Amino acid sequence: MAGSPKHEPMVMVKEYCIECAVCREVCPYTAVFFIPTKWKIALQVDQVRCTGCGGPEHAPCVQFCPSPGALVPASSLSPAMAVASPSPASAVGA
Repeated sequence: MAGSPKHEPMVMVKEYCIECAVCREVCPYTAVFFIPTKWKIALQVDQVRCTGCGGPEHAPCVQFCPSPGALVPASSLSPAMAVASPSPASAVGA
């Protein structure tokens, strides 16, 4: 079953993310990407690429993140708390 996630994807919690981009550097699937916003660059997790890496206790993005609670499994929060997550291709065309 190659390519299918073993755990649910992570999502970025905008209230806790400090945009340090450590998650982007350590992600083995390049699932974290930059998106432009009105005032700065934000980070998002591509839900298609993210495999969850064995859950939050094993995922490098969660383990190396200096801001606790910035990356969590998708089902653990309300949609309003998560940064919207389009695919990188749609973010480039926007």
